[in-house]
Amino acid sequence: MDETEDVPKDFIKLKSAKLSVDEVSELVVSPYCGAVSLFIGTTRNNFEGKKVIHLEYEAYTSMAETEIKKICRDVRQKWPSVKHIAVYHRLGVVPITEASVIIAVSSPHRAESLEAVMYCINTLKASVPIWKKPRKPTVSWAASKAGWSAGHRSYSAPLLCSDEIPHGLLHPFLESPTKEGCGPVGMHPEDVH
Repeated sequence: MDETEDVPKDFIKLKSAKLSVDEVSELVVSPYCGAVSLFIGTTRNNFEGKKVIHLEYEAYTSMAETEIKKICRDVRQKWPSVKHIAVYHRLGVVPITEASVIIAVSSPHRAESLEAVMYCINTLKASVPIWKKPRKPTVSWAASKAGWSAGHRSYSAPLLCSDEIPHGLLHPFLESPTKEGCGPVGMHPEDVH
């Protein structure tokens, strides 16, 4: 790498293909930095106490990319020594144990990159319009009568009233959360009653 061209860069990608930890971490390596910190979020086999066979992610892509760029700008203001930032998020079906999100940050020293990675993932989960849907195994008629059924959708979204929702964070298919003005942000249109 030509050291004179090692200017700070942000690498942001939302994609349906499998994510590569090596690819993302190599993006942020710099001869000026002694630390590369990574966060790798993987699909686990359970959600809220129920078995999961895979996750499905969908996003309002242009808005998600804009929000991730804002996170990168915030990181650079809070930790000016951060060199490179990479935020890759997978969309579509993500099988158990595969990466859903990879965040990599380089800095001269470990404290800044570790803090920046934690800030990135926490802010991404709180503010970026990417929706997660755990897919549960098909269940019998008796199990569905007991409380959940095949096809049940569960999105990780807070319950907010319309006056509490940050501008632009509704799912693109929703005009308002509910008739009463309160409801889960990011719900799939089929789940709104």
